This record gives sequence, structure tokens and C-alpha cells, in this order.
Amino acid sequence: MKKRILNAALTCTVLGSSLLGATPVLANDYDTQIEQAEQKAVENDQAADGLDAIINQLSNEVTSTQEALNGLNSEIERNEAALDTALNDLETANQEMETLLEEIAVLEKNIENRSAKLEDQARTVQVSGNPANYFEFILDSDSLTDVIGRIDIVTNLVRSSNSMIEDQIKDQEAVQEKTEETERKIVQQNALAGELEKTSEELEVQKVSQTALVAQLELDKNSAESDREALLAQRNSALEQIEVLNGEREAVRIAAEEAEAERAEQEAAAEAEAEATAQEVEEPEETQVAQAETETPEETQQPQETQENTVETASVSPASSSRERNETPATRETSSNQGNNGGSNNGSNNSSNRGSNGGNSNNTSTPAPKPKEEPKPDPKPQAPVSSGNVFSIGEQYMGTPYSWGGTSPGGFDCSGFTQYVFAKAGKSLPRNSAAQYAGATKVSNPQAGDLVFFGRGSVTHVGIYAGGGRFLGAQTSTGVAYTTVDEFSTYGAPLIGYGRY
Repeated sequence: MKKRILNAALTCTVLGSSLLGATPVLANDYDTQIEQAEQKAVENDQAADGLDAIINQLSNEVTSTQEALNGLNSEIERNEAALDTALNDLETANQEMETLLEEIAVLEKNIENRSAKLEDQARTVQVSGNPANYFEFILDSDSLTDVIGRIDIVTNLVRSSNSMIEDQIKDQEAVQEKTEETERKIVQQNALAGELEKTSEELEVQKVSQTALVAQLELDKNSAESDREALLAQRNSALEQIEVLNGEREAVRIAAEEAEAERAEQEAAAEAEAEATAQEVEEPEETQVAQAETETPEETQQPQETQENTVETASVSPASSSRERNETPATRETSSNQGNNGGSNNGSNNSSNRGSNGGNSNNTSTPAPKPKEEPKPDPKPQAPVSSGNVFSIGEQYMGTPYSWGGTSPGGFDCSGFTQYVFAKAGKSLPRNSAAQYAGATKVSNPQAGDLVFFGRGSVTHVGIYAGGGRFLGAQTSTGVAYTTVDEFSTYGAPLIGYGRY
């Protein structure tokens, strides 16, 4: 009796520890994953804030550099205008030089003509300029009238020569002055044009440098903005992961509560069975004590063999009594004859004793024990979802890329794919793989259309079993595709088991 009670107690203890042991581990795993996701979200926020400062600095640099570039463009425009003016002035000076050369040619022609006239009138006087020649011309006169006439001629000649000589001098000086001025203008304009061209080249170099700097700053700014967007996307992904993990943790908590309730029911059933077993063992002993108290002195004086037979009869187990009640009269008669044949010469005394006991049967009979409840048979496992529907639906999305948290044909994760396909086939599944495993009927001989679960410590991956060791699921490396259970167990996560909906 004690051994059976101890076995029942040990069964309850082992069952309770097996059901309670998994929940803290799963809860700790989810807490760790949520803490890591929250830490990642905080780090991404901090990194995004740092990039915001960099982006603002780059924006300021782009603005200042663009302003400097605008100033260079304005200066280049002013320099180009000045250069155009200098080139126009140089062109004007060249034209003036050409005009001056034409005027010089005219003046030189006039000088040449004047020289010829002077030579014709008084070559010697005009050329030598000796006053003695004029006196000789006057003294050679024949009369006073001739003298006066020659004096007038000499006076006119001298006056004309002096005028022509003055014109010659003025023309020569004007030619010299204009030539020097024009040459000076040409030299100045050439120098100015050279300086302006040099300045233009320097400004162009600065413009190219500033333009490249602006482009580089814009590129750095765009890169920083892209990095910031990526960090924010990772932050949002981490927040979504936190939400999913919270949902999964809640589903695991609910599954653990259901398992705890089931454990409590099984424990209560085991305790009830132990108590029933203890009562069954104790009832025969109480019956023997009652029989011993009701025995008559005559029965006490029976031969030893008769007393042993009586005790043996009283110690029959309730199960044997039950079997005796089910025996047919013929069977009981056969058993009685066998007992009589096996007895000694005191058989007649035994028969009389049995007759005497039969008269007191109402006082000494053992009450029939309460029949033990038969354990209820396990429910028949339900048939899996129609594999034809599941795979005809699932294969429509072959090649769909894997997307963490995805639940639509735009992108699936593993549990999102199984939930979507089963919903199309008319079965409602929980959202995540752990909850799908908790809600499934566990099977050891999987069929096509069952779910196959993988993970380390907790369920982290699920797919649709196709038979022959293959399953269809949303894999991280290939998207929706077929793979084998052995291959995924080797390179992904170990096999946990199979479930049916």
C-alpha cells in the first residue's frame, strides 16, 4: 500500500516539476530578448541623435560653402566684366593706333611737300638760313624800286618759310605725342587684360574647388541622412520585435497557466487514485477484524484446518470477490466440489460450520468494495488539415522573401506564413511559433499537413510538414521554400516536435 502511495506522490511531483520547469526558462528568454531589443532601440536612438548633430553641422557647412561659392561667382562675373571692358579698351587703342598711323602718314606727306616748295623758292636761303644771301639778293637790284620789290619778296619768303617751318615742327611734335600716347595705352591695356585673365583663372580654380567641396558636403550629408534613416528603421524594427516578443511572452504565459491547470488536475486525479488505493487495501483488514469479533465459541473450537480455511476465505481480495459474483452457478459448484475433495475427514464438520456461518451471514458478510473507476481513454487524435489545400495554397507563394514580422504575401516570417496558409485553408492559428506549438495537439507520427517545430530551449521556427522528412516554410535564407527536417536541424535549430490542428 505504502509503495503505491509513494509512487503516486512521486508521479505528481515529477509531473509538477516538468510542467513548472519550462515556464521560467521561457520567461527569462523572452525577458532577455526584450531587454536586448530595448537596448538596441536605445542605442539606435542615440546613434540617430549623433547623426542629427553631424547632419546639422554638414548643413551649416554646405550653407557657408554655398555662400562662398556664390561670392566667387559674383566676383568672377565682375572680373569678367572688367576683362571685357579692358579688351574693348585695348581694341579701341589698337584702332586709335591705326588711325594715328594714317594721320602720321598724312603729316609726313605734308612735310615732304613743304620741303619741296622751300627748295624751289630759295633753296640756299631756306636750307642754310644765312642772312648774307638775302642782302646779296637786295644789293643786286638795279633801282630803288627794284630794291623795294626785292625786299618785299625776301620778307614774304622769310615769312612763308618760317610758317612752313613752324607747321613742320608742330606736325612732327603731334605725331610724336600721339604715337607715345597710343603706345602707352596699348601697353596699359595689355597689362590690365593680363591681370584680369590671371584673376579669372584663379577665380575659376577657386570656383572648381568650392563646387567640389559643396558636392562632397552634400554627399556626406546624404550619406549621414541615409545612415540615420537606417538606424531609425532598425529602431522601429526593434520596437516591433519588442511588441511581438511581448505578445509571444503573453501567449507562453497563457500556455503555462493552462499547463499549470492541467498539472493541478492531473495531480488531484493522482492523489484521488492514491486515496482510493489506500482504502481498497485497508477494507479487507477491517473485514477480518469484524469476522473475528463475531465468531462463536463453537467456531473458535473448530479444527485448525477449518480456521485456516476461514481466514483464507476472508482474506480474498475485492477483485476476487467481484470475480466470484460474476461466476455462473455451475462454476461455483465445481469450485465447491474441488474444495470438498481437497478437505480431510472433517469435511462434514466444515459443511456444518459453513451452514452455521451461513445463518449469520447478515452479521459477518464483507461489504462489496466500490468498483474502481476505469481511466478514460485518450481522445482520438484529430486528422490534420487537408494537406492538398495547405500545399496548393502554400506553393503559390514559393520564393516570397523572408520578412521579420511579415504576415502577408509581400513578405512572411515563419509563423506568419503558417498562420496565413492555414487561415486560407480554414484553420485559425496563433500569431507566433511558440503559441502555435502550445496550442497544437502533439503527434509522434507526423502526417503531411502537420506543423513541425524547431528551437533551442523554446520554439523559434515552424513549418508545414510535407512527408518524407521535408517541410515547406518561410526560411530566412531562401524565403518560402521546401527544405528537409534534418538539414534545418543541422544548420538552423534542433527539432522540437510535431503538432496538429
